[in-house]
Amino acid sequence: MTYQPGDLAHVTVTLTNTGPNRLTEIVARCNGGGDKDALWGTGPGWGDLTYAAGGVTVEAGQALVLDVTEVVSQASFDTGVVWVSCFFGHADVDLFDSALAFAGAAVPGAVGSLRGEVERVDGQSRVGVAGVRLVLVDADLACPAAVAETTTGADGTFTIGDVPAWPGYELYVVAPPGLKVRNGNPIWAPVTASSEGRLSVTLEAGTAEAPEIPAGCDPDPEPTTPTEPTTPTATTAPAVPTAPAATTTAPAPQARADGELAETGASVTGLGAFGLLALLGGAAALVLVRRRRSMV
Repeated sequence: MTYQPGDLAHVTVTLTNTGPNRLTEIVARCNGGGDKDALWGTGPGWGDLTYAAGGVTVEAGQALVLDVTEVVSQASFDTGVVWVSCFFGHADVDLFDSALAFAGAAVPGAVGSLRGEVERVDGQSRVGVAGVRLVLVDADLACPAAVAETTTGADGTFTIGDVPAWPGYELYVVAPPGLKVRNGNPIWAPVTASSEGRLSVTLEAGTAEAPEIPAGCDPDPEPTTPTEPTTPTATTAPAVPTAPAATTTAPAPQARADGELAETGASVTGLGAFGLLALLGGAAALVLVRRRRSMV
């Protein structure tokens, strides 16, 4: 499932009350971070889930299914994704005692670039490092794969241009011998269309294994034909038949299912379904979500 700016995004919310008591005034509190490419959980499309409407009631033992809508913003085109992240619970209950669900869908079409520098710490100063190989990987594919690569120039700077806007990229850094990337490798490297992304990569003395850069998988694997078993040969002693040769399992096709993001932490399909939240007699189960990596 993908969207464009101005489209009406549909989110299916399923609230399940497994407790013995009816739950009243259950509201959605969304986009606490104020992200411009996320849904806000407000407006008429969210129906009774808003504060203004007073919330919904979920009877004991009931699974309440709601279809809510909100317009996709231009900011989602710039980042390549539309997000929705909401807490569900009673209006007067602390957020972290409420159920949390999270989902996202692609908003394709925009392109952007990533610029930056790779520098080595040298005492109190920083010196650009030339010739460092950098590989940009789409980590949200079914089989993560490289989309672009470059090497740093004489002053340690680099540019990766004309790649689809997307928040799920990782930058793999192949550091020279005797140096390692400070604070982890790969580095989270979102690309947006509206503003040029910039990364500052710091190398320091140390030894690190070369990063294992994902190579994707065969998008159209050839089927494997099992080898016929070998016919036993007659001898003076009973012969043992040769076992059939083992067949290999073909890798999964390279794809991003319905535009959804990996590791959402809830059972979702793009922005079409918003997980199954168990509201246990008034106390809600917390659904953990993936944290974005810090930039180096």
